[in-house]
Amino acid sequence: MRRAGLWLALAAACRCGAAAACADLRVHDAWVADAPPGAPVRVGYAVLENGGGAPLAIDRIDGTDFDSVEPHRMSIVDGIMQMRPLPRLQVPAHGRLALQAGGDHLMLTGPHRALKPGDDTALVFRCGAQAVTVRFAVRGAAP
Repeated sequence: MRRAGLWLALAAACRCGAAAACADLRVHDAWVADAPPGAPVRVGYAVLENGGGAPLAIDRIDGTDFDSVEPHRMSIVDGIMQMRPLPRLQVPAHGRLALQAGGDHLMLTGPHRALKPGDDTALVFRCGAQAVTVRFAVRGAAP
């Protein structure tokens, strides 16, 4: 019985640590690239900073203006560009992760409304049970 109590205490501590980590997330320069009318996909960029002393895992991103929001990584392998979905975004302790053209970025599929430069949209970054809502401005197309 004592062992079960210890496991419950450890599980609670782990949940609290993961939940508290999302509060350490800061997002700067968040924007969505403009796209032609009717385009089924948009691309999102931002700088993610982790002010906490433990690595931060963003395990889901939602946005009411899109069917889905997925992190992707673009890379060149043997001279061929590849883009693959990522299961989560990892931000190192006291570190940062740049979501940018040619690297990690957000794929926003199935827009629910027309978005043009000057508009904005809210994306919700989820770290376990906690969430942070971030406004992304719509700007001209990515370079």
